[in-house]
Amino acid sequence: MKSHPKSVRSQLNLALLDRRPTELPSHEQHELALALVELLINAAAPGTPGGGGPNESETHE
Repeated sequence: MKSHPKSVRSQLNLALLDRRPTELPSHEQHELALALVELLINAAAPGTPGGGGPNESETHE
């Protein structure tokens, strides 16, 4: 019986730093929230370019 060498996989472990979250002014938080909502709506919209991602299934008649 032949012995096959095990594949070697490298793993990068990053140290977790104790950092305070970035504090944004409320108007910037609001702008970011609106941009996120718009991004999510556009990504979920069927039939739009880029909507739904690469796994989106569409039926064509």
